[in-house]
Amino acid sequence: MSYEEFEKEFNNAQKNKNAPYRMFVFDIKNSRKMSEYIRYDAQVKSLKTMILLAKKVLEIEENLGKRILFRDERVKLNVDFALSNPNLSNPCVNCGDAFAISIFNGICSDNEILNLFLESAKSVGNLYAYNVSIGNFETTDYSIAAKKCYIGYCLSELCFNKKHRKITIDESKTNVELEK
Repeated sequence: MSYEEFEKEFNNAQKNKNAPYRMFVFDIKNSRKMSEYIRYDAQVKSLKTMILLAKKVLEIEENLGKRILFRDERVKLNVDFALSNPNLSNPCVNCGDAFAISIFNGICSDNEILNLFLESAKSVGNLYAYNVSIGNFETTDYSIAAKKCYIGYCLSELCFNKKHRKITIDESKTNVELEK
């Protein structure tokens, strides 16, 4: 499948109000300009933030009695590695300096997830800034990726295409709200 084809599927999924999944990518801002030590610290604190974020979403799931956090052991993404925590079933993905988490669409708002991220970051002493991209995907089944936006294509678009809806989060924020 060509880039133009999967970009088309990605764009169609963003228009689909019934897309079943929503992905959030938190990319460490200016990580290439950081020293190796600082970049490593940012990555470690990012991993801790993502694990705490996932745990907070799981707590909300328990309180609501609804599944929110997308986790599927069958999904194999072409990324550096997935976080391994047997209690979470690998809901977080790391792509070097970008970290992704996915939820079932329509249960939590984007602002709720972004504020949980901010709260999690502060809890682990993570003072780094992040560029955030958010997008829908429609399937985890690669065999139908020509018809619906596949999770891997969504991750790729959000990680590497800077034109998608973004917000910057840093420690100076106490609350996050996306503009409509």
